Amino acid sequence: MTDYYEALHELNDAIYKAIRAADNEDGAPVAALKEIAADIDCIIDHGMTRRAIEDAKRLYDGAKLAGLVG
Repeated sequence: MTDYYEALHELNDAIYKAIRAADNEDGAPVAALKEIAADIDCIIDHGMTRRAIEDAKRLYDGAKLAGLVG
């Protein structure tokens, strides 16, 4: 049985295989697959999606402007 992180890496490998295959197919959703791959990479590296990181950064920047953090 695989654990969560092994499954994420297997999913990541599958997405990149799909990207390579889609590059050879006319009309395949390469851009969408690359977006999915980027989010999976981010989840593996940081435990959250790129959007969640961007939202957290905006929240932090707002708190900084308000003088709530240093």
